[in-house]
Amino acid sequence: MKTGIESRREPERYRPQVKLSVNVPADQGERLRTLAFEQRVSESSIVQVALRLLFGRGDDAVIGPLLREHGATLRRK
Repeated sequence: MKTGIESRREPERYRPQVKLSVNVPADQGERLRTLAFEQRVSESSIVQVALRLLFGRGDDAVIGPLLREHGATLRRK
């Protein structure tokens, strides 16, 4: 039986997925591409790990103010 973090590391291909499309500033996109290439991982896996780390910081009441402190806003189409 797997416990702790091991049990949460189910391979991504077995989990239900939602496709997202986001626009990022050119410098962030270039850094993402470079990091993915140099580390031999996909861009999407970097984003997935970053989100997992962000969500691990606490519940939405903690994350919301943190996002706003770093410039997150509501964007309308």
